Amino acid sequence: MERSIAAAGQGEEWPPSQWWRGYNDPQLDALIEAALTDSPDLASAIARVRQARGALQASRSSVLPSLGAQGSGEFAKQSYNNGTPASALPQGWEDYGTLALSANWNLDIWGKNRALLAAATSATEAALAEVRQAELVLTSEIASSYFDLARLLEREKVLEEALKVRESSEELTAKRFEQGLENEVPLRQARAEVARARGLIVANREQIARRRHALAALLGAGPDRTHDLVPAPLERIAMTRVPADAGIALAGRRPDIVAARRIVEASQSGTEYARKSFLPDVSLGGLIGLTSLGISNLFNDGSDYGSAGAAVSLPIFQGGALSGRYRVARAGYDSMVASYNKTVIEALQEVADAIASRDSASRQREHALDVETEAEAAFGLASQRYGAGLTTYIEVLTSQTSELDARLSALDAQFATLASDVALKRALGGGYAEENDEKANSDD
Repeated sequence: MERSIAAAGQGEEWPPSQWWRGYNDPQLDALIEAALTDSPDLASAIARVRQARGALQASRSSVLPSLGAQGSGEFAKQSYNNGTPASALPQGWEDYGTLALSANWNLDIWGKNRALLAAATSATEAALAEVRQAELVLTSEIASSYFDLARLLEREKVLEEALKVRESSEELTAKRFEQGLENEVPLRQARAEVARARGLIVANREQIARRRHALAALLGAGPDRTHDLVPAPLERIAMTRVPADAGIALAGRRPDIVAARRIVEASQSGTEYARKSFLPDVSLGGLIGLTSLGISNLFNDGSDYGSAGAAVSLPIFQGGALSGRYRVARAGYDSMVASYNKTVIEALQEVADAIASRDSASRQREHALDVETEAEAAFGLASQRYGAGLTTYIEVLTSQTSELDARLSALDAQFATLASDVALKRALGGGYAEENDEKANSDD
């Protein structure tokens, strides 16, 4: 197998945002692009962003003045028996008209509504980060599944070769048994090896089918979507070199950590809102309009009226409701902080494990390739010795069996290296760049 590893570009952030393109496999690129468009999991996360943006828009209105308009027209007759002299009242049925504009503004002196807005902003940013986390999980699972399918398809070819070798060995052993050169034990062992080889092929085909189905599900499609999918051989898939500074320091770019941090900030702002709910609300209000007896007089001089003033609302006794809400908010904040700390600790462990696994997988791959090289050489020598009449064909078959086993081990090691590479990129956030406030406030 090819031992070369493609070097990462100098001066580029690692991993890049579209890290899967580094494997130089157009078919993998197409699968991931399709999944990013059609995945139900991703659609659900995006819907939560729209929901959060709607809540943000509603919260933003609380810090802005409100303006309203009213208008009415009616026919009415006054009662002459309500204590007002009939001579002072309109006679009979009359039409009335009213037009008015009203304005109100909560001054938010203590910043209560601004705290509510900050909570909604942080919640929206958390939802955006959760979308990126869903994308990262989806793309990494597709890449790993794609590489595993490539391994299984190549493994089937080797297993079929191994079955032919074991069948040939069984035939030779049977002839030697018939000629009295072997007892029954080697023959039984040879037959058992044939049965075992056939069982391995059946099991491998089941794994291929299950892997195809899993890939189709990740793409948001039915099982037939990947029925004819044939990935490139593992040895043709490039692997990016891991930069020397790729480590725990990069874990802060993970979208799940960013989302957890934003959730903490939202909870903190919510706690501030609950604390400031004990303070009075001060608002300004005003009304200006027209009203008249007789709609035709509505725009005549003297029909105007209006009012303006300030209002103060102070909660005095709420039966413990405000205290209870503050305690709930404070406990929720403490819970979110603990959850954030847990997320960070787990992320650091995941990064450390991924780095160790990537390093170990690379070393094991080198050893597996060495074993494969030596096994190929041994098989070649055995074939030469048989051609020169210096050994039996049984020795050739035995050597070929060892060579095939070494090829299987090399395939597994190659896949393990690719899988650990994907896992490391996922652990480091997949090149995620935190969304800014402008994106959080966007309606797109």
